[in-house]
Amino acid sequence: MTKYSMKIYSLFVVFLFATHAADAKGRSAAAVSHSCKNIALVSSTEHLLYQLYSNLDSACLFESPPDALENAWGIYVTDLRDEKRSSFWDRVQSHKLPRYSKLSKNIGVLIKKLENGKLWLTVNPIAQGEILPGSILSTQDKFPDLLPPPEREYNPVMIVGKPWLKPRTVGVYRGDYSYYWKGKKLTLLMKSAFFGYVDRFEVFFN
Repeated sequence: MTKYSMKIYSLFVVFLFATHAADAKGRSAAAVSHSCKNIALVSSTEHLLYQLYSNLDSACLFESPPDALENAWGIYVTDLRDEKRSSFWDRVQSHKLPRYSKLSKNIGVLIKKLENGKLWLTVNPIAQGEILPGSILSTQDKFPDLLPPPEREYNPVMIVGKPWLKPRTVGVYRGDYSYYWKGKKLTLLMKSAFFGYVDRFEVFFN
């Protein structure tokens, strides 16, 4: 091979590599950012709540590959629609996140398909078999600053047709109420446990 041919070949390889890298980068970014809004590395549970709230008018949270969401948020995402994808706890032990949020060892996102065919996304504590000592929020003294005030729905624990005991109130949250925001396609729900602490977020189709 002549020096001229080698130079042409080298330039061709560099061009192919650059094109492939740019195309892969574009696909990776588009997997989330093309349809979703305000998706970024998670700095707090309220910040994640805001990102979920920002995407209630489309189905992009369920359309985006879990790897893309995981890399963008810096927390573990388990998609039970994918039988090959391991659980939170297995992934914490064996899988290293390309980008880390300080919350990556505390909360994770779970996506699953319900029996009625609808999709459901929940933000849960990541410790298996452990009860949260408090709220998943950084504070319960007020509703999240980044969101408008939520709607609320009375949702008591019923025993023999009657509310069971008197639930606890912690800050602005009562244990017998659910708090939610409703978009054009999805609803974002904050679940308040009986003891008054908000222990998870849920997103589902209206």
